[in-house]
Amino acid sequence: MNRAATVRYCFGELLKIISSRTPPIILLFDDLQFADVNSRSIVLSLLKGVATSAFFVCCYRDDDVTPGDIFSSWLTNIDASGMEKIEVNRLSVEGVNEMVSETFRVFPRITLPLSTQLHAKTRGNPLFLRQFMDSLHNQGLIFLRLNPPRWAWDIERISNVELPVGVVALLIEEMRTLSTELIEGLGVVSCLGTTTKKETLDIISIEMDFNLSAAIGDLVKRGYLEEVKDVEVRFSHDKVQQSAYETMTIVEQRRMLQDLA
Repeated sequence: MNRAATVRYCFGELLKIISSRTPPIILLFDDLQFADVNSRSIVLSLLKGVATSAFFVCCYRDDDVTPGDIFSSWLTNIDASGMEKIEVNRLSVEGVNEMVSETFRVFPRITLPLSTQLHAKTRGNPLFLRQFMDSLHNQGLIFLRLNPPRWAWDIERISNVELPVGVVALLIEEMRTLSTELIEGLGVVSCLGTTTKKETLDIISIEMDFNLSAAIGDLVKRGYLEEVKDVEVRFSHDKVQQSAYETMTIVEQRRMLQDLA
């Protein structure tokens, strides 16, 4: 028996039953470029078989897709199913300038030269832009001027800053400047998944004889992690989790996973 075909059939029948009793439901599939072949096969079969029973939203990042790979072929089949394609573009120079102006509470005409540089270096990627601005602030290239009191920047030095090739590389570079305790805290949480219960972290803290709670609190303040209803913590973005994991060597990753197990 083909298990994948069985799962596809059962999932399709379940969806038909649910939709027959309720208004059409919405199914959101995010980061499909990371899904395995069988999972994408199920999504495709649902689109072809029960597309009228639900509203499908399939999301992926085109900068993680290589032309000619398996996922590209899958996208071709998706296009043939008649789905409407909506491309979410990167921020324009004007969009970056609006974000920078609101962040620093400075008139857009004043921030435009800085925004132009930031757009050229980040290609308008919102996450990349935020992390790059944090990096420039940590380097003292964006600073608070006291007379008059407002944010200012060294545009010449910013224009000469060499930028890593991607947001993960930038995040890793930034994380490696943190204290040993914070780096270890990031490593622990990155091995536990996107979201982790605080009670789990408390147990690990005792077992590892490490004040994980203090590190987590600092990481929340720095924007790497977010608190969820005061009982869980999660990474602010999956790229942040990926970067935290990749700050460790393969040997360190294996050792950490063994210690946590």
